[in-house]
Amino acid sequence: MHFINKKQMKGEYGQNMEEKEINKILKSGKGLFIFTIIFVCITFLSILISVGINYEAVANPKNLTTLIKNSKDNEGAYAKVDTTYLPYRFAEEKYQDYTNYYYFVVDNDKYLYIVRLTDKTYKNIEDEYLKDEDNFKYEIKGYTFEIKEELKQMAIESANKLFEQNVITEDNFENYIGKIYIDETEIPEGSDLSYLYILPITMTIVSIALCISYIIQRKRTDSVLKNSELVEDVRIELRKLKNNPFIRLKIYLTRKYIVSRIGGLKVIDYKDIIWAYSDIIYVNGIPSSKTLTVCTKDKKKIAIVTSQYNNKEIDEVLTAIKDKNNQIRIGYTEENRKFFKEYQKEEI
Repeated sequence: MHFINKKQMKGEYGQNMEEKEINKILKSGKGLFIFTIIFVCITFLSILISVGINYEAVANPKNLTTLIKNSKDNEGAYAKVDTTYLPYRFAEEKYQDYTNYYYFVVDNDKYLYIVRLTDKTYKNIEDEYLKDEDNFKYEIKGYTFEIKEELKQMAIESANKLFEQNVITEDNFENYIGKIYIDETEIPEGSDLSYLYILPITMTIVSIALCISYIIQRKRTDSVLKNSELVEDVRIELRKLKNNPFIRLKIYLTRKYIVSRIGGLKVIDYKDIIWAYSDIIYVNGIPSSKTLTVCTKDKKKIAIVTSQYNNKEIDEVLTAIKDKNNQIRIGYTEENRKFFKEYQKEEI
């Protein structure tokens, strides 16, 4: 009794590929273009939302006294305090190009606060104070930060020297000054408002990457499509392709060509391939993906398949390519790597 191989039977008696499917393969990649446009629009919308929310927060800062009294003195709020006295500097932070200073400020109700100001802002406050000391009032705005232990100790020591007695202690510090200070120079990490900046920036970077990817893929695809003679030959080959077991990998192995849709349309003649291999891509030491690369007589390395690192179909593709041209070197070995390296040095 003779048993029939079902896979062979499917390839021999299956239907030829339809023109609609062939046209889909030999297209300019509108799917990525549409996805890129949609993502760019979403990015633009997220920027508008972020700007709107941030504008609302900046336009309506919360009163620092109210935050402290209501026990809502946490990091990340955009707040204000009106000082009626010239700020008193008690600490500083030096950077390479600038210095930020910490000050005590007192409001009209004689409540004591800590603020961090740039030298420029302090100069503005000083100018306003000298104009009219009796009616002086200056609104300081910024994001709230937690008072860390080092700053707290400096504040206690400086305040007690200023008052000429030990009024403020570790135990009553929050009663006098609170848990937060206003910083006009930056946004605290992890706050809701910081995410308003991080999300649009991240999406903008991704949008730019998508646009670049689309341009590269479109250019690569167009370079194939403009060769009408090659395209027609590929069409003929694809029409003859009755079974494609690797359709999930976006690769088509005809009798003459490898047709890949990874990173744009790629058409490679088997007789032009001298080396083919697969390798696993690692991210932080963890295997993430597996890529099949072919090296051609014109000294190019072309990635034709990318999939999960444990996908055994890639090895099957490699075997199928070898069956089309038994002169192709197979596998990533030191011998093959050195061979291709020397080959690249030769003049074509």
